[in-house]
Amino acid sequence: MALFVVARRQKTAIFLELVGSDKVLKAVEMIADISKKGPDDVALFYNEKKLNEDKTFTENGVQHDSETPVEPLNLFYVFKKEGADAFEEPSVEKYPEPIVAAAAAAAVPSA
Repeated sequence: MALFVVARRQKTAIFLELVGSDKVLKAVEMIADISKKGPDDVALFYNEKKLNEDKTFTENGVQHDSETPVEPLNLFYVFKKEGADAFEEPSVEKYPEPIVAAAAAAAVPSA
């Protein structure tokens, strides 16, 4: 089963295409590579639970009904705190209102 994932941290979103039988470590390595961090410095969370990197997404209980990229599965990633073994708390900012919609509404001529 395909998993279309959006991994979020603060204002950043990384889109990944995985399968349920992939180990979580695969996604961690992809995020680490994109973020220029080491895999040991990245952790993934699903429903406020840290995922075990040695298990697959399915074994971690990660499920998603949609198999299309239109509604991706939301995961959250965090980095290790500088100079510590602890990870930061998951923090994600809400998506802003689409600028396109506001611009389109302003461009509609009145009758």
